[in-house]
Amino acid sequence: METRYERIQNSNRRCATLNSNDIIRIRSLVLRRSEVGERYLDIALRTGNPANETVGRRLIGAATPFLRRAGECTARTDSVAGPRGSRTGRRREPDVVPAEQSVLAKAMLARVLLLQEKFGQSRSLAAECLQEAQREKDKLAIAYALRNAVCPIALMTHDLATADQAISSLLELVTREGIAFWTSWTSCLKGQLLVLQGKHDDGIALLRGGLKARTENGWLMRNPEFLGSLAEGLLASGEAAQALAVVEEALTMSRQGGQLWCLADLLRIKAEILLADGPSDLSRAEVLFAEGLSVARGQQCRFYELKVAAAWAGIMAKSNRQQTALDLVGPVSALFDQEIDLPALAFARALAEIPGISRSTCDSDRPASCTCH
Repeated sequence: METRYERIQNSNRRCATLNSNDIIRIRSLVLRRSEVGERYLDIALRTGNPANETVGRRLIGAATPFLRRAGECTARTDSVAGPRGSRTGRRREPDVVPAEQSVLAKAMLARVLLLQEKFGQSRSLAAECLQEAQREKDKLAIAYALRNAVCPIALMTHDLATADQAISSLLELVTREGIAFWTSWTSCLKGQLLVLQGKHDDGIALLRGGLKARTENGWLMRNPEFLGSLAEGLLASGEAAQALAVVEEALTMSRQGGQLWCLADLLRIKAEILLADGPSDLSRAEVLFAEGLSVARGQQCRFYELKVAAAWAGIMAKSNRQQTALDLVGPVSALFDQEIDLPALAFARALAEIPGISRSTCDSDRPASCTCH
């Protein structure tokens, strides 16, 4: 009998034979995932089986950050991320929910908590994902925990030691189990790590290779994020023209494919690439920064709001607009735990220490006058 891992490998091999029309149809299905999840959940609730309900709620929760606010996603995934198989007020059914369903829900919630600036909760839940998968001795669930929670959260928070260890563990697992599809994920994650470490050429090569494999096999999930990292690596290597082409591709894919959760950061990256050509593009860059802030605030995504605000404030500070810069980045940076070690927070703290700079010009509600148009 075919094992679960063999089914996954066979499915991946079938995906490699898809033509462009197949991929377009699959993309349309992904974009309708939330609607399908709602319909699935409606049916699942009638069965009285918690396994079916868990799958339905995870489908909805996984689709929500692509289309809605981070806070809404938290509410939708919280109900799945609790103890598996337990539902208050209902007849207890046998616990038949596969470990990966619970792990996937918790992994999604962990990343959303990070976007909401709840770093401690995010890291704790990511660790819980991995521990649960290891306790169940479910190799697929372990891979999900590493890929969807531990690795990306460590990379986003610049915890490079944890990221390196987690990516190595994921690579060892997928190599040992022969899950070929996952190698493109590990290539991209490792590429992101190398770019953050300043090893730009090696990071660029891994990101390009991983993205090529993913595109050929029709896997589009998180490609805009990976393209953004590739653009940053190219910019750091002095390849501004290539970086601009890559981030334009990422923006198009983000908007057309409904992967909007990283749109604000892609707008920031494009603005910084334009500024690499000199001050002549400052006005275009500031329009992009303003759009990025608007997107992040609309999504209630404090993490990307901070990154965009800090990048824009850095440009202002260089042109002797230190007070305006602090008015912009100060309120959002104040929402974060001051023990967190992020470049954007370090910049905001240093800016606040400049003599003669007032910290209380803008309140945390960020009125329109503080958007620095």
